Amino acid sequence: CYDSTIADLATTSFNSPGDPLIASILADAIEEAGYSDHAVLLELRTSGVPASGGVVRQTVYQLSTITQDRASTILKEAKHTARVAAFVDARRALAIGIGQGWHARISDLHTSKRASVEYGTGGNEIVDWDAYGKRGYTNPHTGRKQPAKYRNSGARITGYARSARIVLSNSRGNDVAILPVPPLDAIADSGALLSGDLFALPRTIAGVTIRVRFGASRVRGSKTGYTYHQTGYAIRFAIPADLRPHFPAGTGETYWEHGSSVRTIRTEFERKIEIARTRLAGAEAARLSREEAAKAEAKIARKARLLLTIGTRIRIDYATARACGFCDAGITGLAKRLGMDPSNKEQTIALRDVAQHEPSYAERL
Repeated sequence: CYDSTIADLATTSFNSPGDPLIASILADAIEEAGYSDHAVLLELRTSGVPASGGVVRQTVYQLSTITQDRASTILKEAKHTARVAAFVDARRALAIGIGQGWHARISDLHTSKRASVEYGTGGNEIVDWDAYGKRGYTNPHTGRKQPAKYRNSGARITGYARSARIVLSNSRGNDVAILPVPPLDAIADSGALLSGDLFALPRTIAGVTIRVRFGASRVRGSKTGYTYHQTGYAIRFAIPADLRPHFPAGTGETYWEHGSSVRTIRTEFERKIEIARTRLAGAEAARLSREEAAKAEAKIARKARLLLTIGTRIRIDYATARACGFCDAGITGLAKRLGMDPSNKEQTIALRDVAQHEPSYAERL
């Protein structure tokens, strides 16, 4: 009953129905003020802020002021805490992304295929009993089942503000690179990056979104100190649907083009578009050629079938065959295949037999 009274009072007094924060703060304020007696709460519940009873009116006013101030302070603190947590998470994600980019495109931080880059110092050993499945892995020397053991590499941020640095460590726990912290909008994992790139910054030029690529270069005289240098640009272009099969394998609806300048990138992409169009035209011509050849073969086959039906009544002699383009060697070879005497030039052959072996010459005949 007490809790429901507090909830109703929070609803009628502060116009915040169902708000647990307001109800909780109001309950604490009422108890601190010594007005936790159920009779007083019941009067407040039934009449809100009654016209009679100046003490009750003043009490509700004071409680409402205290409650609103506390709620405002708590909400501000909660928002600030959320912003700080989001900022810390973004910096950690950026550090891990830089570490993954270093491992993938510059130098290995760990050797195991199961290992990964985690936030913190590298060298943390992972023991995974499920890595080899239900059967597990049996040591050939001891005969015992063994888990998979590997060590992760690490990436962490040290320092604050401009002195903050990203420290990369390998799977042995040794620091191998110390880099400045790039802007939070840096993209560490993207198709815009090439070998030697660590991250890219999104920028908009003349309404076109591009990626400015950056790599790492060692600071002179330092073993682990590195700084950033710009390696080029990258632009993602949309590819026409009919040209996609003629781009490199794995290309989807878009294609990343890289270069030292925006003009160079545009020129190179236009060149690849022209090459793709040429290949498309060649493929289309080859397709049409195959279709025409298929039609021609089908036409010859139809004529050959026709010759097979009418060729039994037509006889071909040597002179007619020579007049239609048969050479002596061809006539001799055909006669041998049909079991005839090649030297007898007076004999005749049925057109049907010619159509079975030489359909094109049968058509001429």
